[in-house]
Amino acid sequence: MPLYVDTSAVVKIFAAEPGADEIRKAAAEAGSLTVGWLTPLEFRSALFKKVREGILTADEVRKIIDKFSTSTTPKIQAIPFSSDILKKSIELMDKHGQAGLRSLDCLQIATAAVSGADGFLTSDVSQSEFARTAGLQVQVF
Repeated sequence: MPLYVDTSAVVKIFAAEPGADEIRKAAAEAGSLTVGWLTPLEFRSALFKKVREGILTADEVRKIIDKFSTSTTPKIQAIPFSSDILKKSIELMDKHGQAGLRSLDCLQIATAAVSGADGFLTSDVSQSEFARTAGLQVQVF
């Protein structure tokens, strides 16, 4: 089974942030990566935030988005939304919502859990703790 990659790790890969090399190495060892159905939207949001913060230009973001959209290395497959993902998301939110689990993180964790991925790669320490409680093998970069 492939590794599931949270949006925070995808941004590191394609925006050449610190930790990208380690994530690429994990991806190469796995052979393929999966992402959630919402990752393309969340990815864009994270990049446009970098434009608002003056970290990237709009032109740089467009190039990064094009690279992500046409990527074959690493090979990325999107997991479609399903009723099982919604059910798992609600279960996780009911269990961890008061502890601070955020809705998009919850959807990412639920998608990974339902997909049966071998591992969960993220750069979000808070999310990683919730992912562990869902039974996922987590790597934080």
